[in-house]
Amino acid sequence: MVENKSLIDFFSTEDRKETKKKKIKKEIKERDEKSKIPDNPNETKKIKWNKKTDEWEEKTYVSENPSEEKPFINGNFHHQKNKILDLKWGSCYVDKIGDKFFGHGDFSHCSDEDIIHNFIRLRTFILKNKITGIWKAYDSDMGEHNLSDMVKNIDKTKLVGIVSVEKTKDEIKMEAIHKSAEQYDEQVYEIFSDRAEVLPNCKIKTVKKYIDSSPTPDWYEDKWILNDKKTSED
Repeated sequence: MVENKSLIDFFSTEDRKETKKKKIKKEIKERDEKSKIPDNPNETKKIKWNKKTDEWEEKTYVSENPSEEKPFINGNFHHQKNKILDLKWGSCYVDKIGDKFFGHGDFSHCSDEDIIHNFIRLRTFILKNKITGIWKAYDSDMGEHNLSDMVKNIDKTKLVGIVSVEKTKDEIKMEAIHKSAEQYDEQVYEIFSDRAEVLPNCKIKTVKKYIDSSPTPDWYEDKWILNDKKTSED
């Protein structure tokens, strides 16, 4: 009995591979034309052969890597970005008031060491970029943080004895940071170049730990590839 075969079964291994490549390129082109999403100048899409699956796959390569001077290049490359910028998994905020740095972070779901490590690293980024604050998500996404919206809800006066006096701008900002931390049941830390110390006037005196219920790096898979992993495939 003659086994039914398609035309591609008579091709050589390399010919079959090239045929599959042309097919996926056509499918990607048709998809992109339908989506009408503008091209991102920081991305290059390439077709890469996956030896494990024996199939062609679309890979997205990023032309510019994040750095201490450009930490806000975000995308689906969290494991790689954390490694490049020497960051740990875990969310936090760091803000500069005068010449001091303060922050709060998710100590409930991450180790103290990792959050404090992120505090110190974000402090470095703030100094290098000459900005006043940075937020960081659990993964590697981050952006510039500004206290302007937060201070709107802070009372601008305080009682000194029976007299109402104006608070200083730094006092208002500091109160805004405390309010932000309290809504997440977090404590405020002063951040130095080599350590971070919890402020004694935090309303939150203890932080509950929920390590087993937190996301983990295993939840994330890098879909994009940073520029240090070049490929010659077209």
